[in-house]
Amino acid sequence: MWTSREADDIRQVFRAMIEACDTRARVLRRGEGERLFGPDPDGWDEVGEEPIEIIRTPPIDVTNAIDAKASTFPDSVIQAGDRLEVSGQTYRVQTRVEKDLFGVVTHWELELVEIIET
Repeated sequence: MWTSREADDIRQVFRAMIEACDTRARVLRRGEGERLFGPDPDGWDEVGEEPIEIIRTPPIDVTNAIDAKASTFPDSVIQAGDRLEVSGQTYRVQTRVEKDLFGVVTHWELELVEIIET
């Protein structure tokens, strides 16, 4: 449907929108050999830093216990289960869903749950 140049242009528009938010997330991934159940230990390794667009969900509008949604680039290293540190808050990535515009993958949509340290 799209020429490769048109597809690249579409991706660039979405990339520019995400970058315009000027928000970066520190990406943390569970270290090797950590527990799958119980409280999360401090075994999180930094994977990198990624630009994102984040929209925090007002508590009154929360559905499915999601605290925020974010968008990131299709070539992002962020995976479901990772943690993101954004502006002093820590989130767990619940889901990562590919979004497209008529067949052109434009970005990933992330559903986030805030981690509250006690």
